[in-house]
Amino acid sequence: MPEKIAPVRKRDAEATRLAIVQAAQLVFTDKGFDQAGTREIADKACVNVALINRYFGSKQGLFTESVLPALTVSSAQLGDVGDLAPAMTALLMNKPAEIRFDPIIAMLRSTSSETVGALLREHVETKIIQPIADHVGGADGRERACVALSIFYGYDVLVRMMGQRPYDDPDRKALEARLNAAFSAALA
Repeated sequence: MPEKIAPVRKRDAEATRLAIVQAAQLVFTDKGFDQAGTREIADKACVNVALINRYFGSKQGLFTESVLPALTVSSAQLGDVGDLAPAMTALLMNKPAEIRFDPIIAMLRSTSSETVGALLREHVETKIIQPIADHVGGADGRERACVALSIFYGYDVLVRMMGQRPYDDPDRKALEARLNAAFSAALA
């Protein structure tokens, strides 16, 4: 029996799964669900494309496990009601200019998909809008949550998808104050 030149690489299912998820997050951010290819994801993860179906069942299963968890708001993240507007402002103002996986962009680029569009809309309703609505309370909690999220997503689209950089302005504090005032008014 000939001697092996390279050591046998031990299989690590969890590391493989993580590599696929991380590759999928990047490709879904860049292209959205419909334009993302499983071969491209597998190549980026340095794995055989068949492993996507093995671990996730389908491209939709992979999307569900790689993007949706990042599009979830928990009560622990929301903190005190009075801190919600400053927290939303801080999230936008402190988001790195260059970010590789951006779940909001992945969501926006995938919303029109016939395959995952309805899933995304339901997920946003139950995992983002409703928790914020419950948190702010009141009969109009859902409406206030939707307005605040419209500001949040609109600003993020302006910066991430359209390339505008309002936070590079010399008067960053004024921009923070405006965003905070907008969130405060939306959530009041």
